[in-house]
Amino acid sequence: INRGVFIQAEIQHRVGLGMVNEAAEILADGIAENAADIDLVTIHGYGFARWRGGLMYYADQIGVSDILRHLRALADEDPLVWRPSPVIVGCAEKHISLAAWHRAE
Repeated sequence: INRGVFIQAEIQHRVGLGMVNEAAEILADGIAENAADIDLVTIHGYGFARWRGGLMYYADQIGVSDILRHLRALADEDPLVWRPSPVIVGCAEKHISLAAWHRAE
């Protein structure tokens, strides 16, 4: 691992991507049923900015394809830490939002 110097915006970007990717893993694992459940927890439990609509809503505003592109770029640095969630990959491939994602039974 090469040490680097990161500006505040890059740190915020990486933390946000990590949170979105982990939330998508929570969906993949069936811990949460849908993106709205995660939004409620992030707003009321973790203090995520209400005006952003919750973590997953915020991610949908960025766009799943853009999130996947950023995660794949970071995976070049560390493929274990930055492996994109299958939910993000699936949403990008189907051109659907995280809010529209439903667990396959």
